[in-house]
Amino acid sequence: MDRAGARVNRLPRWFVAALTVGPATGLAVFFLWPFVTLLAEALSGEAISATLGRDATWDVVWFTTWQAVVSTVSTVLIAMAPAYVVARFDFRTRRLLVGLLTAVFVLPTVVMGAAILALLPESLDRTVFAIVAAHVVFNLAVVVRLVGAMWEHLPTDMEAAAATLGASRWQVFTQISLPLIRPSVIAAATVVFLFSFTSFGVIRVVGATGTRTVEVEIWRRATQLGDIGGAAVLTVLQLLVLGAGLAWSTTAQRRHSRALGLTPEPGRGRTMAEIAAERGQSVAALGAAIEAAIAAHRDGPGE
Repeated sequence: MDRAGARVNRLPRWFVAALTVGPATGLAVFFLWPFVTLLAEALSGEAISATLGRDATWDVVWFTTWQAVVSTVSTVLIAMAPAYVVARFDFRTRRLLVGLLTAVFVLPTVVMGAAILALLPESLDRTVFAIVAAHVVFNLAVVVRLVGAMWEHLPTDMEAAAATLGASRWQVFTQISLPLIRPSVIAAATVVFLFSFTSFGVIRVVGATGTRTVEVEIWRRATQLGDIGGAAVLTVLQLLVLGAGLAWSTTAQRRHSRALGLTPEPGRGRTMAEIAAERGQSVAALGAAIEAAIAAHRDGPGE
């Protein structure tokens, strides 16, 4: 029974656990076992020292990292505008816009890479700019869908109250909206960084000959050079970077999460008069808080 007294049909815990046995067994047999076996046979002290002792290895790691960071920042900045439009405006082609962005995300890398090269001027072909542009185009849908979904459910009372009290649109965004959508922005940026850091197809199609990320270097060492040990070392190094990024993202999302206290929908246990009275009180209190924050921001020393 739930709080409202309605009966809730739930599967027994043992049945849910039994359903996970098949997928867990398949994952262990067809992924974890071969992966662990390969690492145990190929990962040795000699391979670690030889791979990490090369300057070329760290050049690849550095290029992979900074191009992923640039791609992530560029994607988030560019995607904020369509995310805002999708979240705050209702128009006929709204679903079409989201669908087109999603279609770009799922299209084959070769197709999108060829389109990027066809649109860019010849001076930018096979350059780092082309790689970043391809990553931005591919990952726009990630930011729009994640951030837009969160932005859409934010109450507009706070933004309207801040604007009424004299805050500019930039102040409303930076002091009201951004702190509330920051967890979704961090989540989207993390996903984009993971995709850009592990990029393979984009580098091979759009990048110049010889351009290598960690993912491309793993493939090159395993298939062309026969250096399975070096590929295993780079694989572990890549996993460590990705794990560190996910750990940071989880911590940052928890630190910046805010309880919104959204008003329940009308007709669910309270009258419209009660909801209106509570909403009026909350907006008045919110207006006073925003007015004090804006006054402190204007009168205080600049950062």
